[in-house]
Amino acid sequence: MTSSQISWASQHFDWFDYPYSNFLPQYKADTKAPILWYDDYYCIYVGKAKYNAMVSYVNAHNLNLEDMFLHFSTATTITFANETYTLPAGSRVPTYSWYGTGGDLTKSGALVIMYPGNPNFRAFNAAYEQSQLATSYGGATYDGIFVDNSVIHVLLNNNGTIVSGGAYAEYPGTSSVAAAAYDSDMALVFASVRSILGAKGVAGSKLQVANGAISNVQSSANWTALFPYIDESYMEFALVPQLNSDNFIGTIGAIATANAAKVPAITSAHVAGSAWTAIASSDLMDVLAEYYLAATPSSYFVLQDLNSGDPETYGWFPAIEYNVGSPSVGAPNTVTPAGSQANGYYVLAIGKDPSDSLATYKVLARLYDNALVLYKGQSSWNTTTGSVTNTIHNLPVTSDNPTGIYYQLNADGTVGSTAMTTITLGNAEGAVLVKASALNLASPPTALKASVAVK
Repeated sequence: MTSSQISWASQHFDWFDYPYSNFLPQYKADTKAPILWYDDYYCIYVGKAKYNAMVSYVNAHNLNLEDMFLHFSTATTITFANETYTLPAGSRVPTYSWYGTGGDLTKSGALVIMYPGNPNFRAFNAAYEQSQLATSYGGATYDGIFVDNSVIHVLLNNNGTIVSGGAYAEYPGTSSVAAAAYDSDMALVFASVRSILGAKGVAGSKLQVANGAISNVQSSANWTALFPYIDESYMEFALVPQLNSDNFIGTIGAIATANAAKVPAITSAHVAGSAWTAIASSDLMDVLAEYYLAATPSSYFVLQDLNSGDPETYGWFPAIEYNVGSPSVGAPNTVTPAGSQANGYYVLAIGKDPSDSLATYKVLARLYDNALVLYKGQSSWNTTTGSVTNTIHNLPVTSDNPTGIYYQLNADGTVGSTAMTTITLGNAEGAVLVKASALNLASPPTALKASVAVK
């Protein structure tokens, strides 16, 4: 990244999760936003820095290295990406891939699961984090820790298939019993790190967790058990264009749960592409609409997984800056067509999917001071998308927008010039529509630039 790109990012983002250490001094100079070190408590790469530090710790404290890892209690055959190996009883447990190890999980590059129930692992992990936060890079230090891959795994071998075996020596019993025990132990790992960081909310003590498998997170005791110890929850895969409506309602509930616990939810949007200018505008607006449907006073939006060195093109698009205002409360909530929002979304329309008579679609809506947000999820996991799923819907007439006219916000931050009283939506499509009353123009807009949002 260039110096100017770092300066731009510093002015536009509220958190920075693991910028490379050589960039850290400029970030610290340019922004007051927390800058977080990256780590992982679920698994570890054999032969890399943390693993080597653990070996040194074990030797210095006369401990058994193997006690730090999870193990299979019986011979187990696992397939990752059409590559299958049988591991003996007592083997370490791999995750994600074989990484060229040929099934040898002591070989450098192997990725194996840790045993959070071992107090020695918890003590090492906390000490390691403390040392990383104390490390200076050009006179700058990190403000806290971003913890990846440590929620909702519940002993799953990610991206792999257990062909036979699969029982864990450290967590015997049924899968639900083992998962509950693992969840409790992982909470202890976070508790031990919080103990070395000090109280939540203190400068330099940030602890943020990334929880994958967002479709399950709202019911996860593992996730909520971490709330006393974490400052924020990075909700990976929370916003994707192909979400099922009912599943997304669960995600909305999860974000509300975090807000009620005073744990800000950082919701990540995943779309495919190398830069926002090369992605379909509709995909970007789909995920932005999803965010506004779920947003709380303490939530944040992040565009993830675009592959560009420039944060202005991989982590941002201009529509983010448009000021939709605050979620409407009071009189504007009474709308036509029927429906009313009580500090949240409402169902604008429900009906049979035109492409599948056995499936039911829902159009979710939320009114803001200046805009109407809509999202029509897939009616089920196996339904199609595209024009064959299109349905037409009347847009609401509200007391603060009595004409019922809206204009579409585009990804490039402009507002369309077509006056809309209806909208056509297919499965997995969303929209942010600006109220005509909010524009307060004598004539329809022509490429009106976005105003700057509060955040």
